Amino acid sequence: MGKLGRIVGAAGATVGMLGAALGAGAVPATAAGRTAAESGGVSRLAGSEVAWTAHGHVLGRLNPSRSLTLRVWLRPDERAATAYAKAASTPGSSAYRHYLTPDQYTARFGPSRATVAATESWLRRSGFASVSADPQRAYVSAVGSAALAERVFRVQENVYRPSAAATAGRYTLYANDRAISLPSALAPDVVGVTGLDDAAPLSTMKGNVTKEGAAAAAASSAKPSCSKYYGQYRKLGLPPKYGKGNFPVVPCGYTAKQLRAAYGANATNNGRGVTIALIEIGLSTNMYRSLRMYAQREGMPYPSPSRYSELSLGRGSECGDPFFGEEQLDVEAAYDMAYKAKLLVVGGDGCVIVQEGLAALFAADEAVLDGNGHTPLAQVASNSWENPAGETQPGSDTAIEHAYLLRAAAEGVSELFSSADNPGVYTPADDPFATGVGGTSLGLGKHNNRLFETGWSTETYLLHRKHWAYGSIDGAAGGGISAEWAEPAYQRGVVPRSLATMPGNKGPSRVIPDISANADLFTAMTIGGPFGNRGQFALIPVGGTSEASPLVAGLIADADQGQAAPLGFLNPALYKLAGTDAIHDTLPMRLNTTRHAYRGVFCTGKALVCEGAPGGVLNTYDFQGGSRIQTLQATRKGYDDMSGIGTPNGQVFINALRAGR
Repeated sequence: MGKLGRIVGAAGATVGMLGAALGAGAVPATAAGRTAAESGGVSRLAGSEVAWTAHGHVLGRLNPSRSLTLRVWLRPDERAATAYAKAASTPGSSAYRHYLTPDQYTARFGPSRATVAATESWLRRSGFASVSADPQRAYVSAVGSAALAERVFRVQENVYRPSAAATAGRYTLYANDRAISLPSALAPDVVGVTGLDDAAPLSTMKGNVTKEGAAAAAASSAKPSCSKYYGQYRKLGLPPKYGKGNFPVVPCGYTAKQLRAAYGANATNNGRGVTIALIEIGLSTNMYRSLRMYAQREGMPYPSPSRYSELSLGRGSECGDPFFGEEQLDVEAAYDMAYKAKLLVVGGDGCVIVQEGLAALFAADEAVLDGNGHTPLAQVASNSWENPAGETQPGSDTAIEHAYLLRAAAEGVSELFSSADNPGVYTPADDPFATGVGGTSLGLGKHNNRLFETGWSTETYLLHRKHWAYGSIDGAAGGGISAEWAEPAYQRGVVPRSLATMPGNKGPSRVIPDISANADLFTAMTIGGPFGNRGQFALIPVGGTSEASPLVAGLIADADQGQAAPLGFLNPALYKLAGTDAIHDTLPMRLNTTRHAYRGVFCTGKALVCEGAPGGVLNTYDFQGGSRIQTLQATRKGYDDMSGIGTPNGQVFINALRAGR
């Protein structure tokens, strides 16, 4: 049985019962069994185990004097908040787009002041310092040594060898070895504790922007190593594949104007008056300068300093900047689609909360929702990150994410999450109150006409002695059926039953993604920044669902422009557009063309995206070899688990969303 069934079974319910309850506004399965058997006045916080530690190689104990910054996340009134969030997000509801301010949400659904005071008192009595509550009472933070955390939470903080399951980048990887314990009186009010492990978030950006200099970037645009549009140049005399001996040369990277044309962005809808938050870890230096140079090189209007701001929750880039390339991509992609929107770059604390941990991202999202008490900091938030553990992440992390996504929906903030650059289901994109953004492979012709757009799943073949040798799956949009969440009401009748049914579950489940945009590295977009060895400004082709999420966020800002109330949580309105002319249906290649005209592109190491393959690589689109993609994802007509309902169709999409039809 799937994870949903196992967890719910332990809580004394059934998957079918949870599916019905979720439709009526229930809490996630991971929160359902939040307290376990009590012993000596303490309770284990179910879901606070770190799954990868069960098979991780322990290198020793974490230095007991190591300072840890922890956050104890407190439980809102989830059932009531869910009911309100659903009503405010569902077209046809009397409460549709009637949102609460942050202060109003906290007063109605947030933890009580008494709960916050009790949590603060317990932490201080336990010996923690710098104890303080979030302005909207979402969490209480505290600082203490690893030894103190071990004693208070009754865990052991171990150091682990980095693996495919978990890494902390250039930092020591550590985690708690078991579920944490809390005072029994407090445990029911806690959804999770962050700061006890530092596993890094999953990057959803394809392309190396750190080591290639301006010279390499310039070479990538030189004839004939890459094309300015799909099919500008062709490589002849290749070994036959799909009955052909020639293929188009890989695009250099689409420009802002090409992508604007592809998704119908226009000068009228430019995001004016709307704020887009880009959620990062740390802050890049001179990001605004990079954006100005990018706009100049791309022929876009100059950004105004009055429409660009940064919020640092730490010390900027003092502790390094693991999201450097990510930030360039997020800011520039959002700007491309909504160049008069206000861009707010939120840098989660990369120093105090461990540079690469998820805790920094949770806090950055929460800061947007806290706002100034009267209004959130943004109407749209783009998140280009995922938990590499997917749905095996600690259940308490799932509960934390769900709690702040409920707040976002009730406050009218559109929360978009990239669906990842690997097959499978990742969090938080799978949450029923998140909009999961998948990826596509996009072919644009000489006049920016869409030649094809299909779900992103790229397979590579290496040219070896005049034959094609199979390489690998280069990348694919995350997606598939959730083992964590029942099917939300908005997906019923749109997602095929066959895609929503998991063996062992008694009812249909949540499926992602919800919507998509270009993400394939071999139909990449061009971003600009100081990527050279000496910090020279260069244009670099980059892809991934990190591209797709801010592109869609920009279009949502366009739709929000001039509206009395923002669109808020998008999915109930989005799924009403499925199958209409507001959406480009992403089709399998066999329906895009009957002659394999667009099956792939050829490139060599002279093109930046194929560095390291001097003999040449054939990159083919829409790979659907089920045995290699364990999730059996495939692009289909209508909804599919590669690209969701499809991609936005410009003005028609914007008008339809505004109308809530």
